[in-house]
Amino acid sequence: FNKEAHQEVTDLLQLFGTYNLQHLSIHLPRNNLRTQGLAHFSSLCPATAVTTKKVQPPQPITTTTTGWTGLQQVSSSLRSVSLDFSGNCITSGIESVLVCFIWRLTNIEKFVLIAADNRIHTLNFDSDHLQLMQLRQAALTGGGGHRGSPGGGGRGSRPESTSRATLATMGPPKIEQLVLKLHANQLKNVIGWENLLPERLRSVSVDFSSNSSLSEEMVRRVVHGVCALPKLHTLNLTFPQVRTGGQPFIHFQQAKTSLTRLYLDLSRTAFTNDDVKPLLDGFCGLQLRQVRLKLELNKINTHGISRIVSTVCEQQQPYEQVSLRLGGNCFGDDGAAVIFSTLAKHLRADSLAICLRGSNLTCNGTKDVDKLFGNPHLKRLTVELLNNPRVLASTLQALEVKFLSHNFLLRWN
Repeated sequence: FNKEAHQEVTDLLQLFGTYNLQHLSIHLPRNNLRTQGLAHFSSLCPATAVTTKKVQPPQPITTTTTGWTGLQQVSSSLRSVSLDFSGNCITSGIESVLVCFIWRLTNIEKFVLIAADNRIHTLNFDSDHLQLMQLRQAALTGGGGHRGSPGGGGRGSRPESTSRATLATMGPPKIEQLVLKLHANQLKNVIGWENLLPERLRSVSVDFSSNSSLSEEMVRRVVHGVCALPKLHTLNLTFPQVRTGGQPFIHFQQAKTSLTRLYLDLSRTAFTNDDVKPLLDGFCGLQLRQVRLKLELNKINTHGISRIVSTVCEQQQPYEQVSLRLGGNCFGDDGAAVIFSTLAKHLRADSLAICLRGSNLTCNGTKDVDKLFGNPHLKRLTVELLNNPRVLASTLQALEVKFLSHNFLLRWN
């Protein structure tokens, strides 16, 4: 991917402008794409003048003919966009792309940005850096006011001297689903994250795994910003190989009135029993329909595992789906017995998946598995016991027969 290719892609996108596109996916992985190349994506219409100084009052929104003009023509019809920049040479500039598609192309309802395996070290959404506050103010006012207030009044209003004609095309962002995958970068800092997120967002997926320099405080900022969204119902957070404890996840409490689906991957984070308590404090009071908790390859012992399973079972409202991947921790047969017994007695769920891969189990660790058959709520059950070589094949074969007789699934090797 070089300078000449930029022009070729621009010409191709101009052709797209002749169609009434609703869905657009551009995949450019492993193409030597650098930070400068992102300018094509971040200079879409409508745009605003971006300076390095704070502007008071904010400048009116203006239009420009620069950038990918093909996309400018279809911007009003686009409903979902997916961009894949994985495996390139990007060090910065991803923020501008996010701002463009969320706060400038405000008809988009779903935006997916994948920029894994690059060299991104900072996400800076500070208002002075990208004038995000200007865009937020303009979008909210141009769309008829903040939170439905008539005539553009209320919080977020602009002075009457500001030209409202220039804002008429900009309403509040319609985006409800955001997917951001930045795994395997060099992330260290996340600044002004909450400025990026529109209040209308209902589903957020963030993958910052394999960013070993990302601190617990940065994780806390991400979780805090997302959980402050008033309409959030689906949250997917992926942090393997990030050195974080449980403290950031207390912020789940902020979203407990709306959150119904929570998918959390904290594998290979060196999680210990001390980290389990603040994590579970975040679960207190949640009324989830689906929960997937992945804590594999950590340092949690039987006591910590018992608390996790008990907390999941405490919810009074029945789950649609529960998935617990807990293998590779510091428990064996005793921990497995606690897991199976507790879930059999107390879990209220239609579907349950348990994975105890690589948990150093023996045949004694499997003797309580069939207690799950006595749970009156379960309609679907999957148990994975892979990589437990001390469990005899004959024991597993006999257990598998029982599972099949109940139309459940047992996976083993």
